[in-house]
Amino acid sequence: MVFRVGLRTLSPPRVAVKTLRRQIVTTVQEWITDHVQPPSEASGSLATEMTKRTTQEEQERRQRQEEEAERRRQSELAAQLAEQLQEQTQADAQKHLVAKEIQYKAARRRAQSDAREDVPECLGVMYLADPLCDDVRATLPLEVHAIEFNSKYYVSTQGRRKLGQLEAEIRRLMNVHHLNLLSVLAVRVSYPHLGPPRLTILSEQRPALTLQDVSEDCDRLREDKASVGSCFP
Repeated sequence: MVFRVGLRTLSPPRVAVKTLRRQIVTTVQEWITDHVQPPSEASGSLATEMTKRTTQEEQERRQRQEEEAERRRQSELAAQLAEQLQEQTQADAQKHLVAKEIQYKAARRRAQSDAREDVPECLGVMYLADPLCDDVRATLPLEVHAIEFNSKYYVSTQGRRKLGQLEAEIRRLMNVHHLNLLSVLAVRVSYPHLGPPRLTILSEQRPALTLQDVSEDCDRLREDKASVGSCFP
């Protein structure tokens, strides 16, 4: 672009020439600023793409670092929680074992104390009984053994359980039959409202003279007389 400026051949002062030149330069600069725009860089140029790619890679790298740091933090937190839970579980289990042992020892001391309390010299009362049968010749002499448990222990849940186990064991003896053994015919544990628990056993009547009676009356008893042989074949 060429600008033509016409000057008249005069001999003005130097100051006027400098002022005129300055005005010309200013006018040209203003015109260039208003009418001439620098070419803009294409949006798809290599430099722009490289800049965008570098920025994106940097953002992705930072994001990966942040995610990795978060995973490590979560893993450490989970490990700490698991360790605390294990320690708490072990402490609770230890407390449970200690409490159970204390409870067991207390129950054992209470059972021993109740067992030593009010121990009678004679276990129960023996009654003679006759079965209800029309044929007198078919009847057998029977007896009833009644035992009362005056200890407060046998009113508790644990004491009732022991009496139930005792009743079950005696009930199993009802299936044992032999000529040299007295048969157990019935057994029952009752809990009266106004009295202590009672164990009642119905069995065949014992003979009038037993080996124990003979041994108590004799100072000496020969082996051949004392031996009764095996009860079972």
